[in-house]
Amino acid sequence: MGGAILLAALAAAASPCPAHPATQGQVRSSFVGDVDGDGASDRVFVSADADVRPRCALHLVVVPRRGRPLFARLRPPALDRQAVRSSGWPRVVALARIDERPGAEIVFTDHAGASMAFLGVYTVRWHALMRMRGAVFPVSPGPYFGSVDCAGTLVVSTTAELHGMRLLVDRRFFRVVGREFRLVRTQRVRLGSTRLASSRPFHLCRSR
Repeated sequence: MGGAILLAALAAAASPCPAHPATQGQVRSSFVGDVDGDGASDRVFVSADADVRPRCALHLVVVPRRGRPLFARLRPPALDRQAVRSSGWPRVVALARIDERPGAEIVFTDHAGASMAFLGVYTVRWHALMRMRGAVFPVSPGPYFGSVDCAGTLVVSTTAELHGMRLLVDRRFFRVVGREFRLVRTQRVRLGSTRLASSRPFHLCRSR
């Protein structure tokens, strides 16, 4: 009897997810912009369906002006349906021109803790959604500061902690190579100020 229950559970876990996540569940954090590089605006959002298994519940969805929708499954905050319903992530937080290719990249909350969120990036290549590798980017207004933005052709991830009356600031500089963020250098400085200016993630990339 116990073996039969175990086999049933394994079969359920291995069964395929719904084929059309864009038509199911609730829409989270919808954005509009050109992400496939054809010059037309696309709709980008996270689809959340708490009525299916948690591993199948969350998808990043792109509905282009022309062509078929694109999907990428996202990991759930926990393996229970209540967490899928109540958690504020994953969600799309920005569309940003991060690399030199036509079309914006999709910035989303990959996971989050009590005081900091961690951002991942998807890009559209060859009519498919693909995760950019090499880094996740911490963001937070405080008490542990985190931000990410563009500086010329580089992506700069900044974190800071307060030590007494000084800020210990760490910066990581990445170059985008294909679908990868490659670390090119790091920098650590101490600032007399106790605050850093915060901006929206990848804010300066939008004007490129």
